[in-house]
Amino acid sequence: QVYRFGTSGYRTADADTGFTEAIVRQVTQAIADYWLEGKPAKPALVVSFDRRPISLQRAPQVAQWLTERGFDVYLTQADTPIPLAA
Repeated sequence: QVYRFGTSGYRTADADTGFTEAIVRQVTQAIADYWLEGKPAKPALVVSFDRRPISLQRAPQVAQWLTERGFDVYLTQADTPIPLAA
């Protein structure tokens, strides 16, 4: 399956079908795999979310999955645009 990314991360036209737990887990796994291939031994990633309820629900899941893979994860405490988090 092809996933689209923009300047603020994973993009989908339909939050109901595009942000299912299974799809978000697949995207998270792909990001983890990318960063673990020849990257720093202990990478750190920022996970943020926007104002959509599903985004608020998925962000802590993503942070947990990345933590389980050995990443240092910084989860924003409020909806935060990626450029601001960077």
